Amino acid sequence: MSNAQRPSIATGMNDLRSAIARDPRRGIMRPWISARVVDGVHGAAEFEQYGRRFRFDCDEAHERGGSEAGPSPMRYFLASIAFCAQGWIAKSLLERGAPARVGGVDVRTILDMGGELGVPGTSIHPPWFVVDVRIEDARGADPDALVLAVQY
Repeated sequence: MSNAQRPSIATGMNDLRSAIARDPRRGIMRPWISARVVDGVHGAAEFEQYGRRFRFDCDEAHERGGSEAGPSPMRYFLASIAFCAQGWIAKSLLERGAPARVGGVDVRTILDMGGELGVPGTSIHPPWFVVDVRIEDARGADPDALVLAVQY
């Protein structure tokens, strides 16, 4: 579908809201990923979306049994948080016609490798995540209007 054929985001989102209000089952998504070990700890995930197949690979550092053939699973996890935040906020801004855009999203955490390795007294999971979203003025808008446009 070309950009000329694509409905405006406001039209598309309102049509989707109406369809879900009529039939809540329309709003239920069942995303899936099929992951497998390729070699050692090198993994690959595959899925189908938009009528196409996608694949991405992940791996670990040499000292953790990997060959460094792809980003670590944690990098994909952080990227997925960033992509979700970016997507939802960008859609919200576009739908409202806000004079702003997402300038970037940074996600960070801290990991204690001791937890992964079973060292007593260490956490087996990240204790926190920080998501920084940069909203940028897209058209020389008044900064106060920009703040109101992104609050929800």
